[in-house]
Amino acid sequence: MSLKAELSKTAMLAYRDVLKLLRDRPRLVISLVFPVMFMLVFGVTLDSSLTGLAGSSFGALPDGFFLNYVFSGILAQSIFQTSFSGIVSLVSDREEDFSMSIFVAPISRFSIVLGKIIGESLVAFIQVFGIIVFGYLLGITIPLDRVLLVLPFGILFAITGGCLGLLVASRIEGKESAQRTFPLLILPLTFLSGAFTPVKDLPFLLNIVKSLNPMYYAVDLSRSIIFANEPSLVRDFTINNGFGYNLIVLIVLGISFLLIGTFLFTRKEGNR
Repeated sequence: MSLKAELSKTAMLAYRDVLKLLRDRPRLVISLVFPVMFMLVFGVTLDSSLTGLAGSSFGALPDGFFLNYVFSGILAQSIFQTSFSGIVSLVSDREEDFSMSIFVAPISRFSIVLGKIIGESLVAFIQVFGIIVFGYLLGITIPLDRVLLVLPFGILFAITGGCLGLLVASRIEGKESAQRTFPLLILPLTFLSGAFTPVKDLPFLLNIVKSLNPMYYAVDLSRSIIFANEPSLVRDFTINNGFGYNLIVLIVLGISFLLIGTFLFTRKEGNR
């Protein structure tokens, strides 16, 4: 089969996921409400509670800092999580025999998996544009050009999240099991990513888990871009690793998840 035909069918599979999101309005609304709610709960309340303590506890952090801090984390966390969670539909497709009908079609198995990951990545970007709008309505003061600089790297966040979701989905048998497993994994991934609160000085065991968390590197990469031109105090408070380090780790993890997840998932489907 020609490369053009493979790309066309991959694009069709990706389009299917985008169309499902646009038709599922409750999912679209909820996907926007939760990030905004977290910005309100963590960003606004931290600003209100800690502004008076900033001078003694953290130094001269600017007003509204914590809202910007939480927004910069949610930006990466939402892209990663949406793509990761969206792969759960692979398990639903398997039970509905949709994936079997694809696997017997004249298209490579890698293209099938790639189409699914691209589709969920596009879904993540549709949602993140709404988050950016709500962020500015809530009062973030991050220059728009710094936010837009993050978006090209958001492609890497989405693909890495989708590949991790593929790896998890390849080891799950039923739809009910998937609906329990994915939310259970999201909690440690999110709260140990540093999206909402700093994760620099964690206990030894939690620090190890954090270091194995790919979402942590996505969040830190986002902040290394957004706060790159800020005073050293702000950079020290927000950024844990360097830009290059985060980028390399995410690329290595994404490729590893993709190769292992594709192998395990296609082998499972081939044995059905």
